[in-house]
Amino acid sequence: MALFAAMLMFADPAYAAPEKCMSDKDSDTAQIVPANGGGYRTRSVTRQQARNTWQDWIWRGEMRHCSKNAKECTYTWHQSKSTTSGWSVGGSVTAGNASSPTQKWYNFVFALLPSYNRTTTVSTDFDWSTTVNPGSTAQPVQVVWRRWVQGDFVGGWKRLERGCNNGKVYEWQPNVRFGNWTENQKQSQSGEIAVDGKV
Repeated sequence: MALFAAMLMFADPAYAAPEKCMSDKDSDTAQIVPANGGGYRTRSVTRQQARNTWQDWIWRGEMRHCSKNAKECTYTWHQSKSTTSGWSVGGSVTAGNASSPTQKWYNFVFALLPSYNRTTTVSTDFDWSTTVNPGSTAQPVQVVWRRWVQGDFVGGWKRLERGCNNGKVYEWQPNVRFGNWTENQKQSQSGEIAVDGKV
């Protein structure tokens, strides 16, 4: 996304942060404007994650039920299955100080997420047998193991409230933090036989 802006000059550039003059149209009056060009880049940073993972069953095959009157039951599957799923599920994104009246920067920061537009494909050859106890069930499943992850955004043009050419002066601050995001990110994947709803 191109932003029309004029660089302001300083007498001592060694100690001065870069500044830009941005029109209200270009900045959408946000307090912090993200960047990805001209040597300046906003990035997403992970701040914390859950200790444990959880199971996301992205495919469930035919369930077999062992009669309570049986001694035991042995089931065999002969099938191949490929399932595509998003790299992350659920989650949320807020732009924080990059928010604006038209939410102009929402899609920009959303695209910075680690899993943006990423998918995972689980391919399994179920050529397996399993034996279960009377009254139990067995079912082939494909599982993505996920972990809850949270972070924010770092680096942006911060509004200085100084006027210039029908806009405001913004200063590049590489360590300024804003907004937040959460995701349930993929950690690993597998094909399993679930017995009584557990793998």
